[in-house]
Amino acid sequence: MRRLWVPLLLVMMIVVGCTKPAVPPPPAPGETGGSEPPVPGPVTAPGQDGPAAPGGDLRALVTAAPANTFQHHQIKPGEAIDRLGIFVMKTATGEVEGWSLGEELANSAHYDISTDNRWVSAWAGDQAYLLDRKSGTAYRWGQNYARLVAARGESLLFRTDTRFWIASADLKRIIPVALQEKGWSQALIAPDGQAAFLINGPKIYRLETASGAVQEAGTVEGQREYTITWLAPRGGQVLAGVNGEVQRYDWAGKELGRQSLPDFPWFSPDGRLVAWPSNILGIADAMAVAASQDLTPKFRLISIDRCGDAGPTGDPWLADSSGLVVRTGNGQGYQILGADGTLTPFGPLEGERSWYMPVPAPDRPDWFAVGGSTVVDRQGRQVVAAVPHSEGNWYGVSRLAPWGESSEEVRFELINWGKDFGCLPAVFPPEVQMAPFPVITGLEVTVPTGDCVNLRLDANLRAPVITCLPNGTKLTGSTPPGRLNKGYLERVSNPTVTDMGGDGWWFVRTETGQRGWVRLSGEYLKLAVARPGAPAPDPVADLIRDEKENLLWWFNAAEGKTECGPACAGLTSWEAPVWALAESCRQSGDAYGYEYIRKEPGFDSARHEEGVKGLQGACKALQDAWAKLGEPTDTPAWREVIANVKAGIERQ
Repeated sequence: MRRLWVPLLLVMMIVVGCTKPAVPPPPAPGETGGSEPPVPGPVTAPGQDGPAAPGGDLRALVTAAPANTFQHHQIKPGEAIDRLGIFVMKTATGEVEGWSLGEELANSAHYDISTDNRWVSAWAGDQAYLLDRKSGTAYRWGQNYARLVAARGESLLFRTDTRFWIASADLKRIIPVALQEKGWSQALIAPDGQAAFLINGPKIYRLETASGAVQEAGTVEGQREYTITWLAPRGGQVLAGVNGEVQRYDWAGKELGRQSLPDFPWFSPDGRLVAWPSNILGIADAMAVAASQDLTPKFRLISIDRCGDAGPTGDPWLADSSGLVVRTGNGQGYQILGADGTLTPFGPLEGERSWYMPVPAPDRPDWFAVGGSTVVDRQGRQVVAAVPHSEGNWYGVSRLAPWGESSEEVRFELINWGKDFGCLPAVFPPEVQMAPFPVITGLEVTVPTGDCVNLRLDANLRAPVITCLPNGTKLTGSTPPGRLNKGYLERVSNPTVTDMGGDGWWFVRTETGQRGWVRLSGEYLKLAVARPGAPAPDPVADLIRDEKENLLWWFNAAEGKTECGPACAGLTSWEAPVWALAESCRQSGDAYGYEYIRKEPGFDSARHEEGVKGLQGACKALQDAWAKLGEPTDTPAWREVIANVKAGIERQ
């Protein structure tokens, strides 16, 4: 199954997870007698004027860390880094400063750093830690009872089980905020430190850091089961995203507008353009660029490579909004996609695909961080580099964004980690298409006359060849039959990846109705566009047709009329495929396994309902036969059931 790439938006936050508790919990929200707990006045430090902190508030949870909790490392330019931790390199000198937890926590610790590079956070086991680079003060708390939501400059925003809290850098001033956490909250603090924006459940709030006053700015509740939210500053505004909508606010909390957008948009620094990745037919990724105000499309780049980038991530836009970094397929590596639609190679990474995206600096369009620990210019000349040393250990550079708010420092985290998993890389040559975009319908075979491309029975170079497809053959995606796994029917992904190298296969249908697997390669396949005047594609109807053929395929395989191949490996009796189909229907309940088709984009009851009912009727017939006849066996009664079901499908 292909990997889903999720870009990391520039959010001014430090995320600290929750695990096993280590200290007594604060009172549950219900113990205060209401859904919103009472709000006491500001809490002051012991020994100062004001009331002592009660045991359940932030003061009792966040305490001074033991001495030497963070080990501090000073590394000279060019000196090898032989330890795990988080590191900050000065781009002017190459000097590196690093921090890591003690040796007993080193191998399990993870780190983060605020966008202003002041606050270093770490977590290991059930404890979280925070270090102020400016003062050297360190704090500790149990992850199960407190989380640092945002940190910048002199302000910290925490949440506990009972409420949110705004704290000063030295924790001498802690202000409770009259909000309880609802869902996984996230926030960013304004550059001047006077306010913070907070997404909390279905609402977005503006908080005054001096007083803790709360202002409800908007609602970000999505219509989907799984909600994706993010916050990012852009062009003097705050952008709040939830699923397919982006809301704009000024720092005073006034809403400036909202618009529908894909889930993961990237706005240019000047706010005039927006780019987002998309997928075409499951086999080609693209990057579209449009005007941000009205989403008028400008162009899109076909065949970007989003596979397995295990290195640091960040905003792909250049600081002057003149373009963005993309990785293209067909072995061409990273390139700059200009704001005018031009495509130019990126010097140092031209050619073979690199694991590390060259992340543009936030204030210099000519600097890029590669691998988190190296800075190069546009021509590939090295500006400065740290030297992570991994002999005897497998160290990896994490996905920490290498830049904060300026190019004065670059950050990277060295951790123990595992390898990436197989995914489908871009295999077609990159192509910039200007709007309006052509409709891509599938693939076309492009081989010399007399040559052909194998259509195989399974996604394997050793699988039997069904036929050889000549030049010009048009292919559309199809839904492959399931496989038998321990007697059960399971769906296979389409496309599928068979090894770590990204050997991709696509299950296709030819114009003559033959179906099988082709190996994806830009050498002998290209993306095909709709012919002028051709009917618009109807993917839902195609899906219904595929599912009908898949049922027939299994019945024919059971009766020896279809070469089942690897999908039927180990079958020794008539009962196996029929048993698997009947069991699948029996377990699927009222939906009979095909209700999902009604939820597909483009479903039209007038065009598609009859087909779905036909599929569900076939499944119900198998379920009813199971209830009447018992488990499928090779008997005249069951053979009659199968014959009737097959005939019903064939009549549709």
